[in-house]
Amino acid sequence: MLSKKLKVHVLFESGDGRTPFGTSYIRLLRPLGHPSNAQRIELSAGVELPGEAIDVVIVDRLWRQDLGGERQADAQNALFSELEHRGIPLVYALDDNLLDLNDEPGRASWPGALQRTICRRFIQRAAGVITSTPNLAKRIAKLNANVAILPNQIDDTLFRRPKRHAIPSKPEKLRFGYMGTFTHLEDLLSVIQPVRRFISSNSDIEFEVVGVADASDVLSVFGTLPVRLSSVPHESVEYPKFVEWMQKEIDWDFAIAPLSGSRFNDAKSDIKFLDYSALGVPAIYSDVPAYKDTVRHEGNGLLVGTNYEDWTRALERMAQDAAMRSRIALDCANEVWDSRVLATHAGKWVDAIERFLAENRSPENLRFSAYNLVSSQTERTPSDRRAGPAIGSAVNLRNTKKERPSQQLNRQEKLLWHIDPRGIGLEIGPGYNPLLPKAQGYRVETLDHAPADELRRKYKGMGVDTTLIEEVDFVWQGEPLDHLTGRRGYYDFVLASHVIEHTTDLVSFVQQCESMLKPGGVLSLAIPDCRYCFDIFRGVTTTGDVLQAFIEKRKRHTPGTIFDHVSLAAFLDGKPSWHRGANGNLDFLHTFQQAEELYERVQREPQYFDVHNWRFTPSSFSLIMSDLRSLNLIDCSEQISFDTEGYEFIVNLAKGGARGLADRLVLARRARAEISESHVPAK
Repeated sequence: MLSKKLKVHVLFESGDGRTPFGTSYIRLLRPLGHPSNAQRIELSAGVELPGEAIDVVIVDRLWRQDLGGERQADAQNALFSELEHRGIPLVYALDDNLLDLNDEPGRASWPGALQRTICRRFIQRAAGVITSTPNLAKRIAKLNANVAILPNQIDDTLFRRPKRHAIPSKPEKLRFGYMGTFTHLEDLLSVIQPVRRFISSNSDIEFEVVGVADASDVLSVFGTLPVRLSSVPHESVEYPKFVEWMQKEIDWDFAIAPLSGSRFNDAKSDIKFLDYSALGVPAIYSDVPAYKDTVRHEGNGLLVGTNYEDWTRALERMAQDAAMRSRIALDCANEVWDSRVLATHAGKWVDAIERFLAENRSPENLRFSAYNLVSSQTERTPSDRRAGPAIGSAVNLRNTKKERPSQQLNRQEKLLWHIDPRGIGLEIGPGYNPLLPKAQGYRVETLDHAPADELRRKYKGMGVDTTLIEEVDFVWQGEPLDHLTGRRGYYDFVLASHVIEHTTDLVSFVQQCESMLKPGGVLSLAIPDCRYCFDIFRGVTTTGDVLQAFIEKRKRHTPGTIFDHVSLAAFLDGKPSWHRGANGNLDFLHTFQQAEELYERVQREPQYFDVHNWRFTPSSFSLIMSDLRSLNLIDCSEQISFDTEGYEFIVNLAKGGARGLADRLVLARRARAEISESHVPAK
């Protein structure tokens, strides 16, 4: 326990840059600001960081929705940079599965790929994530293992315990209702047929809908049926005022809480149960994850499946059985007011934050050295990262001479860092070691230079398991990759391990991958570091080299490139690659005469001869990608780059991802330093 008050600043989600959304109140501002926490924290809030010192910042959901688009991504980049500069830990709060919302073709355009990327980066960058349900925690844990599940609670300082639970046996006109935001119209529509049938067959029934959608949307569904549409007055939209309005205006005999099945809704909380129960209103709930662990059928509510007849019977039963309504109203209100109030649970929010901070300071968490191009100033700053017992804060890159901590992620975890392996993917050149084998159920297509039978013959007797070679979906013979596959905007990800350095035209290769990717899709690359492989004596590729190949639309490597590849290739103790600091006997693999003969032959007999065409260090590659994006030649931006481990580094690029704000001079200096400080092995 900390001996002094913790200074906590909440960056709430807002649509106008001033007013917090209701979720920010429910999930952060009211719990943290509850009187029971007054002796433990000093709370401040806004959409910007304060100038004074704070101990931790908590970001809610998508934060600056008032900015939108690239400006929203730029704000996130600037925030990461300032937090790193000031040494302020970040905690993230998420109460909806925004990672999977609208990710199917044909869904709404907002939130879209950019917003999902922003959400993902906050999760990975945070020291810990506060969420509301176990299902959502499982989804988040794929990106950040340090998750605290804090279910929603009723704010006992805003709500008043209802005085009346007994419901008249024969009201003159029975009223039932539904309340929700515009995003819940689809949920209401999922039960529209039984609701219409119920209203039309009962002349003494009135249905009230609060929020949900424009009046025209609802009226078009219900026509002339007795449906009352209520909008929350503008002056009562902010959450504390809304609670006051709700307690005054909601006077229903019962309510409904339909929830359609989806990955998004499966991670939803039981917030409607809390609202209805706090008001003493009995309700019918969909039998879905959000409610099935809370609602006891015929105890504190009715649970109903998706069947049309089940909903019809439940509506009729709730309308006809006044005694049951009264019993459920009393039961649900007592349960919420006795066990689901902030007076009992608000301290758990502070407990979670203190745990995140304690683990963030632990030496065992200073291991992960991924970085991202987010600096808008003069330095390259640490990026998205996981947090938890094994993976912690990103390395500070201000001191370029300081050794980066060892990395604890395995190769597959790095390549899949920004990838959901449940999606549809393409792996280029998997050979005998596919990253996501089709045999294990992954929806991955493969592209290689030869059919599977030919690959098995090629690798036979080379000490590899040729049974791992899977059937090749696309055999490449030099044509554009997107033409070969016939895929446009189809894949969620493209994997390419030790491929990009062989391409004759790097820009066209990236463009073709972009063409095959969905918006927000990821191109994940494993790239040899030229300092630790047979390319050690060759110069580092520049943006100009790449541009020249693109202008010429090269289909084959130039004779000069082939000469350099053969004449300068060097092995260390007979091996083509090694690790940082290795020593031994470094010698050329080929004679000068062999290089000369091949150089002359490829001029006489033009043919494709495979070589390492491009040579990179992590920062030189980042500089090239940044330049190509600035030149509007590619639409991919680097989302995360893992420092060299062994002889390779790994990079995730996202189609349409937020533009990095890295300073070119910083990247150029880092690339130069990487070469200057590299060790040439010797005995």
